Amino acid sequence: MTQTVLPTKAVDNWEGIRDEWIESVEQLVRDAEIWARKQDWAVRRDAKTLREDRLGQYTVPRLLIQATAGRLLLDPVARYVPGAMGVVDLYVLPSYDAVMISRADDGWRLHPIGADEVSQPWSEDAFVRTAIQLLATA
Repeated sequence: MTQTVLPTKAVDNWEGIRDEWIESVEQLVRDAEIWARKQDWAVRRDAKTLREDRLGQYTVPRLLIQATAGRLLLDPVARYVPGAMGVVDLYVLPSYDAVMISRADDGWRLHPIGADEVSQPWSEDAFVRTAIQLLATA
């Protein structure tokens, strides 16, 4: 049985903020799942439990992607991070080289591998291109 862990430093409307964050991560994972399957990459979801002082303990999905060239993991990090409204990492396994996907008022943004490149809106093209670049570095 899972025990509920309440926030230790709760923000106003923490339950609403938590639920909205979980739904946003769900949508991000759904997008990646659909786009990965279009590439004939196998996918498997599982649950990840996060604990944040402001939101308590909660569960979000994460996604393991098996591409021809290797494996990737779409892994939620936290809702409360400096400079964003949440972060999810896209790792290549087993090296754990990663790119960050941050959430802002206008939606998710993928931060590319090259430091000189600017972040781009979350899209099928950006996801596939970045995944292929990550797999090439493994």
